[in-house]
Amino acid sequence: MSRGRYCQSGYTIEEAIENLKEATEPYLEEFPLENVPRSLLTTFKVPVYA
Repeated sequence: MSRGRYCQSGYTIEEAIENLKEATEPYLEEFPLENVPRSLLTTFKVPVYA
Protein backbone atom coordinates (compact mmCIF):
# COMPACT_ATOMS: atom_id res chain seq x y z
CA MET A 1 0.00 0.00 0.00
CA SER A 2 1.19 3.48 -0.77
CA ARG A 3 2.25 5.68 2.12
CA GLY A 4 0.19 8.54 0.66
CA ARG A 5 -2.52 10.29 2.61
CA TYR A 6 -5.37 8.04 1.66
CA CYS A 7 -6.70 4.66 2.51
CA GLN A 8 -7.79 2.13 -0.04
CA SER A 9 -10.74 -0.06 0.82
CA GLY A 10 -10.45 -3.82 0.64
CA TYR A 11 -12.44 -6.58 -0.94
CA THR A 12 -13.11 -8.08 2.50
CA ILE A 13 -13.64 -6.62 5.97
CA GLU A 14 -10.32 -8.10 7.06
CA GLU A 15 -8.49 -6.53 4.11
CA ALA A 16 -10.12 -3.15 4.76
CA ILE A 17 -9.09 -3.27 8.43
CA GLU A 18 -5.52 -4.14 7.49
CA ASN A 19 -5.47 -1.25 5.00
CA LEU A 20 -6.70 1.12 7.71
CA LYS A 21 -3.91 -0.05 10.03
CA GLU A 22 -1.33 0.53 7.30
CA ALA A 23 -2.71 4.00 6.57
CA THR A 24 -2.72 4.96 10.25
CA GLU A 25 0.95 4.14 10.88
CA PRO A 26 2.47 6.92 8.73
CA TYR A 27 -0.08 9.42 10.07
CA LEU A 28 0.94 8.67 13.65
CA GLU A 29 4.61 8.90 12.68
CA GLU A 30 4.01 12.42 11.36
CA PHE A 31 1.53 13.46 14.08
CA PRO A 32 2.37 11.38 17.17
CA LEU A 33 -0.03 11.21 20.08
CA GLU A 34 1.58 12.76 23.12
CA ASN A 35 0.76 11.89 26.71
CA VAL A 36 -2.02 9.43 25.94
CA PRO A 37 -2.49 7.47 29.19
CA ARG A 38 -4.80 4.86 27.65
CA SER A 39 -5.58 3.17 24.37
CA LEU A 40 -7.34 5.14 21.70
CA LEU A 41 -10.57 3.53 20.50
CA THR A 42 -12.99 4.84 17.93
CA THR A 43 -15.77 3.54 15.73
CA PHE A 44 -17.13 4.62 12.39
CA LYS A 45 -19.89 3.65 10.00
CA VAL A 46 -19.32 2.45 6.48
CA PRO A 47 -21.92 2.11 3.75
CA VAL A 48 -22.89 -1.40 2.74
CA TYR A 49 -23.79 -1.91 -0.89
CA ALA A 50 -25.84 -4.88 -2.04
